[in-house]
Amino acid sequence: MRSEFGNKKIIPAELELECLTALSFYPELKNTDIEFRFGYLNFTMISKPKFKSILKDRDQREYVIIVQKPGLSKNNLEWKELTFNALVGWIGHELGHIDHYLHKSSGGIIFIGTKYAIPGFRRKIERFTDQLAIQHDLGYALYEGVDYTLNYSCATEHYKNSQNKYYLGLDEIIDRIHSKEQWLAIFRKTKMRYQPATDFEEDQGRF
Repeated sequence: MRSEFGNKKIIPAELELECLTALSFYPELKNTDIEFRFGYLNFTMISKPKFKSILKDRDQREYVIIVQKPGLSKNNLEWKELTFNALVGWIGHELGHIDHYLHKSSGGIIFIGTKYAIPGFRRKIERFTDQLAIQHDLGYALYEGVDYTLNYSCATEHYKNSQNKYYLGLDEIIDRIHSKEQWLAIFRKTKMRYQPATDFEEDQGRF
């Protein structure tokens, strides 16, 4: 697995299998430079372009996924609590952000960074990224992590409220999994377009 999906990747030994498994669902990221590392965060994990590479051509950019350092959680949720599948799903969500960035110009990435603090924009970005994970067949893994966080973990109420506010809910995830083939990602507008089954079948018949 390392030889197939570990090209241009830096991965801590503690997370190697989970990261490589998540990467296997994103073949378009095979040749993308991504470093996974531990850090001090208010979140469980985040992904972003490396600052020095933002202005480079899309195929030359470098990205980093920072995972909360064990034992330093500020929200009472440690990534080590998550099952293998749930952790793969959450890493898959972060890879979805990188997949999104690959479709953006340097200006587009800077725009996202400056607008992310606006609640409505953050909600749009995170729900779009959840859908990208679902489109990459990580819906059930994503569901498992969200279900644990909301219903079984000791995460703070603030963290749980943020999960409910900005991300797809459990019922939405299941619904999107079942209708996955009818959603089309429009990266330029950071939105998903839903095509009813009849319209989707008609579109398929044109090709």
